[in-house]
Amino acid sequence: MYNISAIGVAVLVSIAAAAVVNSSSADSNPRFRGSQHTLDNILTSADWQTAIQAYQRQINTISLNKGNLKAPHLLNVETPEGTSLRGFITINGEVQLPINATTDSIDLSSYLKGKNNQIVITGTYSPTTEPVLIRFKGPDTFIQQQAGENGQLNFQLNLLVT
Repeated sequence: MYNISAIGVAVLVSIAAAAVVNSSSADSNPRFRGSQHTLDNILTSADWQTAIQAYQRQINTISLNKGNLKAPHLLNVETPEGTSLRGFITINGEVQLPINATTDSIDLSSYLKGKNNQIVITGTYSPTTEPVLIRFKGPDTFIQQQAGENGQLNFQLNLLVT
């Protein structure tokens, strides 16, 4: 699997190179051909949209105490009144829960398995000028993240059980 940061950098380098070097001079430049070949190989294994979406994802990583896993671990996606929201919460790549503007707190404690847990929240909201807040609260833990006000919700929460 490729490091998503490497893909993001490769995309940016490709765009910059394409802007500076036109196709006829790129074909005659062996260094550019080698870089283009490497970039093509990277992008063959991950489509552009997936790479860009993952690169723009907001990510938080926190540690949880194994002894507190039975206590509530609440995830909230909060929107102001009048905001529409459609999306999903994906837990460890398997469980997918739908969310909307009226979704209450979701207790993640029953979904936390093993040492590494990945919670991904994706969706769309409007109007884009309204803030969407993502809150996670557990024993001795509280985080809050605001979506980027672009109409896209793309957030990842890594929960490391120690």
